[in-house]
Amino acid sequence: MVHVVSTVPEAPYPRYWEKEKSEALLEWKKLKGLGFLDDLVRRIEEELGGHVAGSHYREGTPDKEVVRLGEGIDAGLIMVGGRRPKWLERVFLAGFPDKVLRRAKCPVLVVGERGSRGSPVAWRP
Repeated sequence: MVHVVSTVPEAPYPRYWEKEKSEALLEWKKLKGLGFLDDLVRRIEEELGGHVAGSHYREGTPDKEVVRLGEGIDAGLIMVGGRRPKWLERVFLAGFPDKVLRRAKCPVLVVGERGSRGSPVAWRP
């Protein structure tokens, strides 16, 4: 299991106080990401009775970090969650699952939201 906190700058901050505010937000995102990963592992193991072989926390560009980790641990399958993007996003932007599908050298399974009609499931061997 992996959780990646995006450290890619989202917008240029020309003023000093805006840059400082953005750095504080990034630190908050990092702490929340670590807590989220810990809570998810605990929930899978305690509440659902599963076993997590390993959990990994990364910072950087999410799609690149997931693919890099998959190659580093020689994963046989990468499974990512996805949501059905709006039509404008589908036309002009590649979402996270699409980027992972393109970059990964191993099979990728994209699972849609639970309970949504026509949720996308993509598989590329």
